[in-house]
Amino acid sequence: MREADRVDRRRECPGRTGHPRLGRAGPGRLPAPLRRGVRRRQAGRRRRFGGHHPHRAQHDHGSRSPPMDYIKGSGGIFRDCAVHDFDIVNWITGQRAVQVYATGIVQGNPLFAEYGDVDTAAVIVTFDGGALGVVSNARYNARGYDCRLEVHGFDDSVVAGWDQGVPVRNTDPHNDFPTGPAHGFFMDRFTEAFRTELAAFVQVAKGGPVLGASVNDAVEVAWLAEAATESLRRGAPVTIEEMRNA
Repeated sequence: MREADRVDRRRECPGRTGHPRLGRAGPGRLPAPLRRGVRRRQAGRRRRFGGHHPHRAQHDHGSRSPPMDYIKGSGGIFRDCAVHDFDIVNWITGQRAVQVYATGIVQGNPLFAEYGDVDTAAVIVTFDGGALGVVSNARYNARGYDCRLEVHGFDDSVVAGWDQGVPVRNTDPHNDFPTGPAHGFFMDRFTEAFRTELAAFVQVAKGGPVLGASVNDAVEVAWLAEAATESLRRGAPVTIEEMRNA
């Protein structure tokens, strides 16, 4: 993380530019109108938002767990998986996280515990503007790849990711949503987002403006992932400032 901070400072020097991305997160991943509406406070003052990866209100739940050799060196569910959701909720709200509380359990392969990781996790994020974020993640989802976002305000509630391919089973006999087929893998679901991000990166490399995430955005999200990892270890809330000063 110290190295990342140094990179961010170097990027601010004249003549330097960059266009870092945190995996698949970014403007191409979720509808931009949702972000614009939230920024204009069309939903009223934000009370709570969340998501899945593959949980978020952000929810993000994977269709299948990666190989355990990958898990062993992944850095844990918050650095490997939830980090993309942290990126999205920061981008959507325009606020900075100040505190996180993370919890998690192992319900699948016991090697997760041996590697100091979990396969199911939830994080409560407190932001400097007063919003609360709930990020949920799971390595397993028998129905497919589930990633969606909910924003709840005093005047409105809006969602993204609720399409006909959302991998859930509706138990209402009078409603056939979703009609499927279910999303099976993040590479398939976010193909267009990847293309958009790559095209934007090429434009930046040619000297164009940085329209997506900055290095500073990436560093902020990485600190959030570090704080969530530490919170899980302690079983207590952790502030971002505390992590920066450690």
